[in-house]
Formats: sequence, structure tokens, C-alpha cells
Amino acid sequence: SLIYADIIPPENWRMFDETAKKISLKKPLRILWLGDSLTDFDQGHNHVDKTAFWLEKYNPGKTSFRNAAVRGDFITRVEGRLKGMNGGKGEFQQSRYKDLFKQEYDLIFLFLGHNDTVASTKDNYGSPKIPPDIQKKSYADVLSMIRQNSKAKIVLVTPICNDPETTRKTAENYRKWTGTGYLFGKPEFAEAFVRTLKEIADTEKTGYLDLYTPTKNLSPKKPYFKEDGVHLTELGNGKVAELVLAWLAENWK
Repeated sequence: SLIYADIIPPENWRMFDETAKKISLKKPLRILWLGDSLTDFDQGHNHVDKTAFWLEKYNPGKTSFRNAAVRGDFITRVEGRLKGMNGGKGEFQQSRYKDLFKQEYDLIFLFLGHNDTVASTKDNYGSPKIPPDIQKKSYADVLSMIRQNSKAKIVLVTPICNDPETTRKTAENYRKWTGTGYLFGKPEFAEAFVRTLKEIADTEKTGYLDLYTPTKNLSPKKPYFKEDGVHLTELGNGKVAELVLAWLAENWK
């Protein structure tokens, strides 16, 4: 069997440690993660697990989580899978939501955006997969269904700002191989998604965690992403965990 070891520079360890110390849980914290491949990939050592490690360090035995993220997800597919729990036709990997609300949660993070804002060569990268009007309607439906099943605080999480130079190269290479290229993280689409998400959070009175703004000016960006410019490296997962912990230290008392 393989054993994974996460090697963290001393300065990063100190930063995580200082943030984690600020989180003092008076009662157990049960977290549900819903999202796409940025949360589904590398389970066991991705940002969810890193966050869980630091929560456990200073709050032993008080935290637990379920990661129900599904690679490729976007908000309308999350909506379809939730409907599939109640007799709807369901969606890809419907089983990932089996007994989703059988346990109670205190926090539900909904972390989407990259697949929602993907553009293709079919219209010369001219439109996102999920435009703002559909985004608003689908998020409203998803939030309604979650609230029918859980009293947890819901937190809408923006996409991280990825490396657009690399994603465009990836899209063009994919177009050469398959005939159609898919561009992730086009700034005008990603930023429109973020603005709409903030509007939804304000209207629906949810929590809001902005990962886009603090990662927009990361330089260089490449170390945070794998070769496709979208999926997270260890450093990228660490950055997300850092921002989640900072949100918890500020907002979860």
C-alpha cells in the first residue's frame, strides 16, 4: 500500500498553525462538501483533507466531514442529482448522493464554477456553459432543496482564479486532438459567475467564500495548478485550505 506524506515549508506550517489556533469549537462541527473535480480529485490529501487535518489539530474529536463532490459537476447537474434523490431521473454518479442528508451537518460548502463557466470552440469560446440567468435559477432551486433537508449553514464558494494562459493552450491542444476545444477560466466568464454568486449569497442569506479575488494575483500561478491549468497541485490545494481555514476563523464562532 502507498503512504502519502505532505511536505510543507516551515513558513507555511507556521501560517496554517497560527490560523488553526484561532478556531476554537465549542461543539462538534460536521461539514458537507459539494463540488466538482477540484474537490473530488486527490481525495485523502486534497484541500478538504488538509482543512480537516488543521481543524482536528486544535479541536480533536470535534470535526467530521463528507466529501460528495463529483468531477465535472456544474450547478444544473447538482440540481439534477438532488432531484434524483426524490424520484427524478438523476445524474452522472447519482450514487454519490446516496443518503446524503441521512446525517446532520452544521456547514455545507458548495464549491463550483469551473465547469459552469467553461467555453468551447463551437462558438469560438463566445459563451459560458451556464449563463447568469440559469445560474441564478439553478442555485435558488439547489438552495431550496438543501434547506428542505438540512438546517446547516450553506456557504457559496467561488472558483479559484486559475492560469488562463495555460488553459487556453490546453483548449487549443484538445481541439487539435478531438476537433473541439474547451476553455476553462476565461476571466470575463469567471468574474461574471463570481459577481452573480455574490448576488445570490446576498439574496439567499447564505455564507460566501471568495477564493477568486485572493488568488487572482498569485504570481507565478503555474505552481498552483497541474499541467492543464485547472486542477490543483498540492500547493493549490494548500491555498484553498488556507482560505477555508481563514474563513472559519473569522466566521465560525
